[in-house]
Amino acid sequence: MKTQYVNYEKPLVSIVMATYNGERYLKEQLDSILNQSVQNFELIICDDCSTDRTLDILNEYSERDKRISIFPNNINIGVKRNFERGISLSNCDLIAFSDQDDIWRHDHIELLMNTIGDKMMACGNSDMIYEDGTPMGMTLSYQDAFDYIPKNDLYKAMTIILFRNPFQGASMMIRKELFIQAGPVPENVGFHDEWLAAYASFYGGINYIKESLLKYRRLSSSVTGIKNKRRNKILAWRNHHFYEDRIYIINAILERNKKLSQEQIQYLCLWKKMYWRNNKVKGKILNALYKIKYYKYIYSCDFIHWI
Repeated sequence: MKTQYVNYEKPLVSIVMATYNGERYLKEQLDSILNQSVQNFELIICDDCSTDRTLDILNEYSERDKRISIFPNNINIGVKRNFERGISLSNCDLIAFSDQDDIWRHDHIELLMNTIGDKMMACGNSDMIYEDGTPMGMTLSYQDAFDYIPKNDLYKAMTIILFRNPFQGASMMIRKELFIQAGPVPENVGFHDEWLAAYASFYGGINYIKESLLKYRRLSSSVTGIKNKRRNKILAWRNHHFYEDRIYIINAILERNKKLSQEQIQYLCLWKKMYWRNNKVKGKILNALYKIKYYKYIYSCDFIHWI
């Protein structure tokens, strides 16, 4: 390891966790956070009106460790807004996100701090596990077919807008400046992590580390469900699918980011055009040709790894 940060009076990192009825796996995740190689952090936990023993567990841990602060919500606001609340309560420049049911590698924070550099975001890989902790035998990047990481942040944006968001919130660290510039998450955008990743690719950039930073528990009740097969890129290219919230992401970036370069604006406007013309046969053909031309960046691979 490059660096170990310990015994600092002022926290270097804010860890933001959003909880809701997470009693089953919560202790395991809290223990993995408290045992990090970087110890000078604050842990901010916003609970979204849990009805099980989640709050009891959180209060028990906060009584033992002064780095933990608990903020119960008065009403249920959902995952996206719950994370937003936690970020707004943070006191550090660097902010890492935590789910309630994963297990962090002991140097999770250290690796992200060493990765972010001068960028607005750092993100890493994760090992996928079933509910009982049994390994699924694949990493998230393999399952999501994220094989190639372009240095150019515009090409990172290209895969987010035209294919999928490969940057996982649970293995993400941002600078608070990013949230100040990008927040709040647009109402029509599904998840906070995809919005922040998309915005960061146009504001300050993203550094990615291929190492797995956590064990990512896949629950049948998860908002993203359980997927145990590698994404087929040929099917994705053939179907020319656009996620519905991508047009809102494009519009919001164009509206909020006043420092976009002409090149960035041109890309965003082109992708917006691709979205609307996908409803017609000619448009589908043009979009398919564009995706073939830029397949390496959109699908994060060369031709021999399309499946």
